[in-house]
Amino acid sequence: MKGLLVKDFCIMKLQKTFFIMIFVMALVFAWSFKNPSYMVSFLTFISSIFVLTTISYDEFDNGYTFLFTLPISRRIYVLEKYVFGLILGAGTWCVCTVIAAICAAVTGYASLNMEWLASYLIYLGFVLLIVSVTVPTQLKFGGDRGRLGLILTLGGIFLIGYGCVWGLKKLGINVEEVLDSAAAGGIAAFFGICFLVLFLVLGISCLISVRIMENKEL
Repeated sequence: MKGLLVKDFCIMKLQKTFFIMIFVMALVFAWSFKNPSYMVSFLTFISSIFVLTTISYDEFDNGYTFLFTLPISRRIYVLEKYVFGLILGAGTWCVCTVIAAICAAVTGYASLNMEWLASYLIYLGFVLLIVSVTVPTQLKFGGDRGRLGLILTLGGIFLIGYGCVWGLKKLGINVEEVLDSAAAGGIAAFFGICFLVLFLVLGISCLISVRIMENKEL
């Protein structure tokens, strides 16, 4: 797996100009809105979906045919993509959150407390969700079909979520009050349950991706 990680980071290095431009854009928008949360969410999202680029590089010009002549299995290949996506997403989140905390401490625009940290933990949760969705979708469809499949998958998740909220409201359940009550019972416990669910989704996604890759014709 180490060799695959080195390969993907080398691919990332080839895109350094793009990442520098994205970072500058994020800083400009964060300065314009006087709120670094935009920088954290934007950069975390961009870095999390970069795993799609590495998969596209692997697929290009019969790359899989060469790649699997090396002593790696398809299962290890899939696991590496999840590890790479989580390293990039979580690593970017950590760096950006530290920068946001420094900005908050210097400018005093926000108090550094548990509520402040909780608002940024949401973005870390999105890293798990994005990786869970993007990897199996790209492995299944690849290329342009993969991007279309990703859009449809994310759209489907949004519609399902919206439908669940709508259905609960029709049953007389106020979702906002339920979430507020859960958070009031303990922010740490609330986020702990949320991340437990997200890691469960990530595990299921990994199993699906392994199955897709094992059935893939190279």
